Amino acid sequence: MGGSNWDDYLYVLEPGCPNENYDLIEWAEQQAEDLKDLWEFEKKPAELEVEGSRVIPWATTDNGECIYWLVRSGRTSDQWTVMVNEARGDRWEHFSAPCTQFLASALDGQLRSTILSSLFPRTTHEFRQLGAVRRRGRPAGRPSTPRRVVVVQQAGQQPYELVAFGRVEWGEQFVVEDVQDPVEAT
Repeated sequence: MGGSNWDDYLYVLEPGCPNENYDLIEWAEQQAEDLKDLWEFEKKPAELEVEGSRVIPWATTDNGECIYWLVRSGRTSDQWTVMVNEARGDRWEHFSAPCTQFLASALDGQLRSTILSSLFPRTTHEFRQLGAVRRRGRPAGRPSTPRRVVVVQQAGQQPYELVAFGRVEWGEQFVVEDVQDPVEAT
């Protein structure tokens, strides 16, 4: 999915993103430094007190919340879970789901968060691939008319539309993973 925007709220970071504001490598370096300084004055979340634990940002929001992978020693990347930090405060939430399940749960309304906006997700989803920032005119790669892509929600539920600007890498249809239970902060 790479550097992308979901519902005009959630920005997924990408290494070497064409829009330099959402470069995962740059964000990871900056966040590591900022959090190191912050934790000289504030208490770390309990999940990060475990030796060998750290966070790597993979998304942000238009409100400034940061969404991280929780990396723990001895665990492979498919076992990393998700942590959310509020934009202007010290509250953190931990979700025991991997990022793909977290994103799928967020988009189908099953995610329970006290930090993320109550206006997310939208009823009709919007997806934009992030392109290079241009100073004048339309953003690079964004057509003037959105292209509609049908997305199947959970099995047995009504499909809903995803409004996509530009190219969708994985084709005209894709499935939001079947989420068995709501994903809630632990």
